[in-house]
Amino acid sequence: MYRLNTISDFRALYDLRFNNLVIYATGLGVPYQQAKDIVQECFIKLWENRDSVTNHTAYLFISVKNLSLNWLKSNARTAGKQVSLEEIPPRRSSDQTFEEAMEYFRKVETAYRKIGELGGRCKDIFVMVYIEKMKIKEVADELGISENTVKTYLKRGKEAIRLLIPSIVVLLYLLLL
Repeated sequence: MYRLNTISDFRALYDLRFNNLVIYATGLGVPYQQAKDIVQECFIKLWENRDSVTNHTAYLFISVKNLSLNWLKSNARTAGKQVSLEEIPPRRSSDQTFEEAMEYFRKVETAYRKIGELGGRCKDIFVMVYIEKMKIKEVADELGISENTVKTYLKRGKEAIRLLIPSIVVLLYLLLL
C-alpha cells in the first residue's frame, strides 16, 4: 500500500472511499448524516496517523465499523435503553473478513457509479430517498414537486439501475432496509 505523503494522495483516497464507507456505516444502522460525520472523523484520524498506518482501506473500514458501533451504543444509552454491543447486530456478519469487506466496497462503488449515471433529477431523488432515507413527502416538499412525480422518478431510477446491473438492485435493497 502506498503512503499518504501529499494532500493529493489523501484526496484521491478520500474520493475513492468516502461514499462506500458512508453506506457501510448506514448499513450498520447509523443515520445518513451521522454516518457522514463518522467517516469524516475516520479520515481525519487517518491523516493524523498516516505515517504509522500501512493499510489505509483496512484502517478506514475498521475505524468506521468501531465508531459506528460506539455511536449506536451511545445513542441507545442516551435514549434510556441499556444495550450491549452484542445487541446491535451489523447487517453483515461480525466475523466478516477484510476480503469480504473489500468485495462489499466494490459492489457499493459500482452501485454509486450506476446511480451517478441516472439523469439529474432522477439521481437526486433516488439518493434522497434511498441513501439519505428521506420520506417521499419530504422530497416532494423540498423539491417543490408532487409526491406522484417523486414516485415516478423513483420507479424510473429503479428500472434504469435494474437494467444496468441486476445485482445492484439486490445490494441496494439489502443496504437500505
